Amino acid sequence: MPTDPAAAFDAVTLGHIEAIVDHLNANHADAVLFVGRHLARRDDSSAPAFGAELGAVDPLGVDLLLRSPEGPRKRRLAFDAPISSGHELQAAFVAALATARGAAGPDEPPTSIERANAATETLPTRFGYLARRRRLTPQMVEITIGGLHTITTRGGDEFWFVLATEDGSEFPPGWSMAEHRERAEGNPIVGAYYTTRAARPDEGELDLWVMGHGHPAGAAARLTNTPTGSPVAVWGPRHGFRAPTGATSLLLVADETGTAAVAGVIESQPASTAIIAVLETVDTAHQLPLPQHPALSVRWVHRGDEMAGGRTNRLLDAVREACAARTPEAAFGAAESRHISAVRRYVRHELGLSAQAVLMTGYWRQDRSMPCGGEH
Repeated sequence: MPTDPAAAFDAVTLGHIEAIVDHLNANHADAVLFVGRHLARRDDSSAPAFGAELGAVDPLGVDLLLRSPEGPRKRRLAFDAPISSGHELQAAFVAALATARGAAGPDEPPTSIERANAATETLPTRFGYLARRRRLTPQMVEITIGGLHTITTRGGDEFWFVLATEDGSEFPPGWSMAEHRERAEGNPIVGAYYTTRAARPDEGELDLWVMGHGHPAGAAARLTNTPTGSPVAVWGPRHGFRAPTGATSLLLVADETGTAAVAGVIESQPASTAIIAVLETVDTAHQLPLPQHPALSVRWVHRGDEMAGGRTNRLLDAVREACAARTPEAAFGAAESRHISAVRRYVRHELGLSAQAVLMTGYWRQDRSMPCGGEH
């Protein structure tokens, strides 16, 4: 084991792990406390903790810092197996939560994570069709899914898991997201997460922005190449970033894959919110259309012929410049994982924004796909 536990993870993985720890501490403190109390009950009989935070993470476990009437205490949550990614950290924590639930009394209320998971299980799989396409830039295509007459929308950073069949064939009878998750090798149906760009529930239509690249058998290729009228299914919606109540200034950061999410957040903000959007793309011909907002300032960052997600983090440099005069009160970002992790560290540790005010999501990795972001 390295002297510094964090040295066991590369920079991208460490950034993802830090983001998950921040998210759990900021948004699921009750679940962290629930697990912490379980560990404390197992180890001693002192007074119950009234607060808890996840601390240092290494491949074998994570430290929990408990606050109790007797003072601070530390407990160790050992993982069942060594972790090597942020997703494995999430899975290990959920497993610890399940263990704590199994040992808890029948009157213990569900935690925020358990409530969210229960709500997710009730999300329906809706079936529609590929109604039309519209090319926005040389890389980006807007697709419209029709026939979704039961959809609802709350706007903002809202996303769906979109499923497409091979060669535009029909879905098997009774197909659902649950069955899709259970299928392993040889699954003829592919899917990926995409952010709502526009929704018209009365017309049963949903607009999504899809990058016209990627694996030829992936969801993006099928959505951009199969004939209009082809069956499409959607599962959701789920929601990500919500600006803190009362925030008067907002930083938004994205490459092409996250620009639809940025556009949705812009539309959700009142006219009084000052918004700085830092957006990376190839050149002016690749700049995507953004909604109008009276207090919106946009900085386009052009990488030219350089590969997306390359060595130069132009987003971070541009964010530093954009925030030099004024520190935003909240920040949202969606881009290549290594680049957006560096932006997250800057706004959290150098600008001093709280974990509750920041969500920076790696939609993809330059070297491999990110399960949390799909193809976008």
